Amino acid sequence: MNKKTDRFRVSHSLLTLWDNNKIDQAVSTYFHIGGFDSPAMQQGRDLHKKWQDSILKDKKLTVGANTFKFDTPVVEFGDKGELNKPYNELWDIGGRFDALDGTTLYEFKSGVKDSLDYAGGYQIPFYFLLAELSNIKIETAYLIHYNQHTDKADFTIIHNSPWQIERVRNWIDSNAHEIFTYFKDNFLIGDTTSSYVPIDFRLAIC
Repeated sequence: MNKKTDRFRVSHSLLTLWDNNKIDQAVSTYFHIGGFDSPAMQQGRDLHKKWQDSILKDKKLTVGANTFKFDTPVVEFGDKGELNKPYNELWDIGGRFDALDGTTLYEFKSGVKDSLDYAGGYQIPFYFLLAELSNIKIETAYLIHYNQHTDKADFTIIHNSPWQIERVRNWIDSNAHEIFTYFKDNFLIGDTTSSYVPIDFRLAIC
């Protein structure tokens, strides 16, 4: 839950798990219970941290044969690295931007899927919408991918547009209300306008 308002928070990860019918995993992810980390996931986090440090220190990032230069970069800004904004009267949407430089968003990926595979998903449009709700202007996103198994890299450029915003809003609207209703009906959350939190989950919520 959002500690400040106790409002329901919908993230791209939560929506993706739900959309793939991984209900138990979605609940556990929301309450930060257990873990689904693999060595590859930890490796990816370590790589992302290394890239972010390089961006802040050198104002450039080299991935494979590609070098990206930055002017005024910011990494994982917001409250403890997260950005949360009201979506409607019932819930917020939130996420973490890997890096932002002016009106350009940078999202980092690693593993076997290439950047085009990720570009067809909803994460970047979700971040476009989150930025719009936060009055942050984003025109373009660079989705940078590195395959640590083959030592190859690629990137895809995604342009913000009303179509991207409408597309992700439809995805959110088709899943988020169902998630919210499931959590309410199964007493996983209380009244989002109150400070009630189920006692069994109190220590797990952040």
